[in-house]
Amino acid sequence: MFRFGVVRSALAAVLIGCAASLGASAEVDFNSLSVGSAFGAGAGNSPGQIIPSLGQAGINVSVENFRAGSYTNLFLAVVHDTGSDMFPTRHMYLDNISLGFDLTGVGFPVNQLTVDYHEFGGVDNFSVNGGAVIELPALTSLPVNIAPGVTASADSDSITLSGSVSRFLIGGQELAIDNIIATPEPTCLALLGVGGLVLLRRVRKSTP
Repeated sequence: MFRFGVVRSALAAVLIGCAASLGASAEVDFNSLSVGSAFGAGAGNSPGQIIPSLGQAGINVSVENFRAGSYTNLFLAVVHDTGSDMFPTRHMYLDNISLGFDLTGVGFPVNQLTVDYHEFGGVDNFSVNGGAVIELPALTSLPVNIAPGVTASADSDSITLSGSVSRFLIGGQELAIDNIIATPEPTCLALLGVGGLVLLRRVRKSTP
């Protein structure tokens, strides 16, 4: 026999959790950093080191090795000023270095992630959810099926990852990045709301 009160409470809890994440986002930009701030081996950092000043909104950012064939480096990530590298705001310029972004602390399941970028030559690195680092001649060459359950699309200035993303890495030899934005599933509440109403109606009909 259905217990209407128990089912209703469970559905309410799910809907409340979904509503809490709906419309939320977590973003890393570089506007609060001083122009010329540098990170990497040239600034005394080690591969895998988390840089607290780069993290925002629960996203931890680390400096990571850049790879191109047998070549490995951890040179410099430098904050560039407004108006340079085709960006209207302060942004990060990657010079033979990668940055890792850990999204597990944002407070919601990340189902979409976007990154703005401009590249000026050389090889790029990319990885999703701890997978192998992919070496690319250009970020527009990202494979669609970038990781299990995650798809990628890229145009000349933006990358979008769709699916469950917990971490990713991006690197380059002449690459500028900005506006790393993580969001939850945008249709979460709508889908659960419709499903919840249908189930509640069925439960009411089945309850003596």
